[in-house]
Amino acid sequence: MLRYGLKLLFFLAVVVASPAAFAGGGWRVAADAGANVDLDGTSTDLGVRFGRNIKLAVLHLTPEVGGRLLRGGVSPNAGVRVGVGKGVVPTVYAHYGYVLEQTPVPWFEAGAALDFTFVPKINFGPHASYTALGDDGFPSFGVHAGVTF
Repeated sequence: MLRYGLKLLFFLAVVVASPAAFAGGGWRVAADAGANVDLDGTSTDLGVRFGRNIKLAVLHLTPEVGGRLLRGGVSPNAGVRVGVGKGVVPTVYAHYGYVLEQTPVPWFEAGAALDFTFVPKINFGPHASYTALGDDGFPSFGVHAGVTF
């Protein structure tokens, strides 16, 4: 699994560094808060992300890196978001990372969000995802907000 994570990081570095990445959009910093729901109950999920928002007409592509507090462990991660539209932007996303413990535990997350972008340079909205963590999996629900500069 580490091999796939390294390939994803390399891909994101190439995309962010490419000249096409600077055609539109800007750098984005975002934070999210949510709840993970599983058989053991509900746990808090907090995260921050930093990436390059590449805008091509109404398509938004954002390769990003971030950190997440996942089940009490710190988790660096990388991923991508893809959205289409203006004003209300339906978005899908995927992230891959490791919860840093004595033995790092890999996780993968795929989800969907609504980005409200009515105020220039600011986006916010709800999101929902499914996270596969080691041999476990659980849905997450929450809110996010970001600034593009």
